[in-house]
Amino acid sequence: IPAEPLFRSMISGEYVHTDAAGDVFTGVFTETETENVDVSGAYIGYTETLEWNGTDGSGSETEEYDEHWNWISASETDRVDNYDQDNILTGYTQTTTWEDAYGSGVDTEEFNSEGQLISATYTGVETKQNGSGATQTESYSEQVIAIIDDNGDVTGYTVTETWDDAEGGSVTTTAEYDADENMISGDYVHTDAAGNLSSGVFTETETENFDANGALIGYTETLEWNGTNGSGSEVEVFDTTGQLISASMTENGVTTHYDGNWNVIDPDAADDYQPADGSQPVDGSKPDDGYYPA
Repeated sequence: IPAEPLFRSMISGEYVHTDAAGDVFTGVFTETETENVDVSGAYIGYTETLEWNGTDGSGSETEEYDEHWNWISASETDRVDNYDQDNILTGYTQTTTWEDAYGSGVDTEEFNSEGQLISATYTGVETKQNGSGATQTESYSEQVIAIIDDNGDVTGYTVTETWDDAEGGSVTTTAEYDADENMISGDYVHTDAAGNLSSGVFTETETENFDANGALIGYTETLEWNGTNGSGSEVEVFDTTGQLISASMTENGVTTHYDGNWNVIDPDAADDYQPADGSQPVDGSKPDDGYYPA
């Protein structure tokens, strides 16, 4: 096992960037390297972060490694300020490129001068197992548009999302949310590999999970749908860092369970299940109430 890397916090740094057109940009940057530990305090890896701010904009780059220096994930975020014709700041655009062992994507978000999200586009691919245990890759795109009233206040959002699966089918959903991101309504159109169309309505909810001491240990996202092609649900359980712990999908009465890496698992083994953060289900029994939804 390699020696643990040196963990450090940079004091200061400057850069000069000359692009292909000969334009020169300058700015400052910082580099940090932090140790990652689990709930027991055991060393599990480290994270490297680079942040910069200059005449060419600002941004950050983050890479995560395990305890053996193996790469886990990476993301890069660039921010560009937006100005009107009078050179008054109107907001900023933020672009994040990410990649891990299970997918990759690009997130582009536009904010107003008050930091409120005005619009966003998310695109990417994800790899997971289907109900038969076969690995498949799905691509997705999502567009978010703010609903703005006559006073210029954001009162909600319209979200349109499309998934294309490896079997040749696709699902397009359209949903409306209030300013606090609570779902108001949603509908979907599903096209299977043969070109057959089906449609229906769906709901999304998010609930917080707590341990026996009342401490927040994560959250659960639930998607339920009902339409001409039947009904079903998808439940994803995350820890407080946003890491997926477990998932399940139920379609027409058949449920498939997944681990935190979207590998199909045997539900009969749930008695041996333990969340990645080391905590236990509230009642100490088979984690069907939040950690391992049916």
